[in-house]
Amino acid sequence: MEDFLSEINKITADWGLTEWITCIGGGMIVLILISWLVSMTRVNGRKRRVKQAAPQITVNQFKISPLGRDAYFKLQNSGPDAQLTRLEFKGRNNILVKNDVAGHLLANGESYRILLELTGGQKIYDSLFLTLTYLDKTGNVFEQVFDLNTQTSKQPKVIKFA
Repeated sequence: MEDFLSEINKITADWGLTEWITCIGGGMIVLILISWLVSMTRVNGRKRRVKQAAPQITVNQFKISPLGRDAYFKLQNSGPDAQLTRLEFKGRNNILVKNDVAGHLLANGESYRILLELTGGQKIYDSLFLTLTYLDKTGNVFEQVFDLNTQTSKQPKVIKFA
């Protein structure tokens, strides 16, 4: 250890102000980069773990009434419990949800039927996109988009960590 310190002492003995500023500045940049990399891997790892433990909500049985003014569909959860918070239809503001969605707890293996009614003069068409916001048990907030026509969904997106 003494040999190492004496070697450093010999190297730095002839340094002027410019060399010291360069060395300290470079060291600070390296420390900032290392701390940034560590924080990014922690956030990405946490986000990946939260997505893996997210509730598995799917849409089943989307049906439109013969007149096109009413419809219903079922949300089914095959993962951990989820508490529904918000339901929106992309591009449609004339659809009224008949039953309460906010605050409903959708447990593992349960399904929840949602009834829709049209408030305007148009009909409900097959091309509806539903955006569902829900919480898991730990309080993480997820947003998921469903295509009711094909009854498919995108992966849940983490909006807010608990």
